[in-house]
Amino acid sequence: MLQHLFLDDALRNAVLTAPLAPAPPAKGDETWKCSICTCDNDWSVRCCVACETGERPDKEDPVPHGDLLLQLRRAFRFMMDSDLQAVDTSLLVEACRDLGLHFRVTAQNDSSEFLDKLLERLEREVGGSWQSGVVKQALRVRVSSQLVSAECPHRKPVNPGVFEKSFKVNVERHGTLERAMAEALAGELLTGDSRVECEQCTAEHQANGGGGAGGGGQ
Repeated sequence: MLQHLFLDDALRNAVLTAPLAPAPPAKGDETWKCSICTCDNDWSVRCCVACETGERPDKEDPVPHGDLLLQLRRAFRFMMDSDLQAVDTSLLVEACRDLGLHFRVTAQNDSSEFLDKLLERLEREVGGSWQSGVVKQALRVRVSSQLVSAECPHRKPVNPGVFEKSFKVNVERHGTLERAMAEALAGELLTGDSRVECEQCTAEHQANGGGGAGGGGQ
């Protein structure tokens, strides 16, 4: 994942050149998140009120504001300038210990959750107008749906989608990520009861005094 962040030219340049954004207002430890059911609990209770199993974690000193940006910048510099083009990520991992992950950062975590939390923290620490804009748009993807007529050249967007930080595909039995993505984005021919008429052709035929127009979609 660190390599993917590093290989994004715009994101890498933003991290290397961004000034530190002002620190957000300090917050007290008023709640804690259960590691089992993820329920938020008041800090005064030791056992999760929802599942009655999770226990309140020990208090930890918060990571200083800007430390994640500093350690990510250090890692990028090592990857660019060191003879081995490698870096010891222990300090970067330490800077991620209070991202609010389901498990401790040193344990196995969901990669998409880790990326989401890391970018959210980075957004708060990166200053500068263009740098912060780059980080906010980094690695976002939007999957859009459209109807493509099988009998005419018309297309109709039906779901513009929203920008998200992850695009999940099933890689089993596909061999490569490229094949899995192609399968996930493949069109489907709508026939029978699912057949969709082309609205533009239908309107044109009706305007010309004709009947309805055919046209399957996908």
